[in-house]
Amino acid sequence: MLKGKKILKTLNNPVSKKISILAIIITTLITSLVGFIYTANKAVPTSILYPADLALEQVQRVLTFTPRNKILFDINLLKERLTELNEIIQEKAPDTTINSSLYEVRNQAFVLKEEIRENFNNLSDKDKKLIIEKLQDLSEVSHKVMFNLNKDRAEKGYVTLIKQVNTTMNRMHNEPKHKNQQNQLQQSTITPSNELKKTSKVQTNKPTTDIPEEAKTLLRNLYETIKLQRDLNTTFYDKWNLKCFETLSLNNQIQLDLTKKLMQHYNVQVTSTAVGRFNSPKFNKTFLTYSDQGLANLNEAFITSLKTSNMQKSIVQQLNQNNSFSKSDLIQLNRINKLTSANEKILRDAESRF
Repeated sequence: MLKGKKILKTLNNPVSKKISILAIIITTLITSLVGFIYTANKAVPTSILYPADLALEQVQRVLTFTPRNKILFDINLLKERLTELNEIIQEKAPDTTINSSLYEVRNQAFVLKEEIRENFNNLSDKDKKLIIEKLQDLSEVSHKVMFNLNKDRAEKGYVTLIKQVNTTMNRMHNEPKHKNQQNQLQQSTITPSNELKKTSKVQTNKPTTDIPEEAKTLLRNLYETIKLQRDLNTTFYDKWNLKCFETLSLNNQIQLDLTKKLMQHYNVQVTSTAVGRFNSPKFNKTFLTYSDQGLANLNEAFITSLKTSNMQKSIVQQLNQNNSFSKSDLIQLNRINKLTSANEKILRDAESRF
């Protein structure tokens, strides 16, 4: 009886009441948060929780550490993106929703390609076998999505992107099987074979040396400028379905590979590889502005791509005038510049025809 009175007295104590209420509130919040995370993780592109799903995935990716687990995580994410796209196609979703989902598919495909190029050859044979099996499964999923997209949306021009994703999956799956081709996996899966040989010749076995911060900044700006043009050309190819934009994006990828080698040689960190995402807020804003212009008008697509070519040439000129680089580095910069000139010619030829 005394114990019961003691408990009752404790519960009636104002401080104890506050603690009890606080505990209930905290428990409720935690339960709600867990429920929100679970619900957001199951969200599809048509759900208002879909942005939260994407944000949670980025947190998960940051918390994934080993190269093996990162590749597996990115494979699962791309599989999820493709599955979501397949669902909204079957639901006859609006074109804007499908377009948005295609953007996420392409974005994740680029992230996965970069992760594989960076880390695949450093994995154990057992892990390589596992990755190949997962890629084979992913390729089957992309085939299924491409079939449904062909069937329901081919007349709207969306099929081109899925073909690109599907080709990427097939190459990722097939190339690791052959020892002679493993080195090629370090290059972009969309790089033409004749240029692939040139790209692989970039000298990376020299001892790493330091360069002034000004030169490092120029290298970062060159990488982001080339990436800006590649992302724009890829976006315009999806919209206008013109072969010239695909060719331009392939040349841009070669330029990116060359620039990346130089950056790694001088310990300059490579910035974001995701489509439409840049380390500099200035480039993020420029991409949004230029892509909006180019998606609204074909002529503007040509103009904005030419603008980025001029930006590249200006930066390469500054790098050539900088005395921090070796003769072999200057040769690679000259190759980048030649590809820029080739892209300009392609753009002007295409512009005159349309």
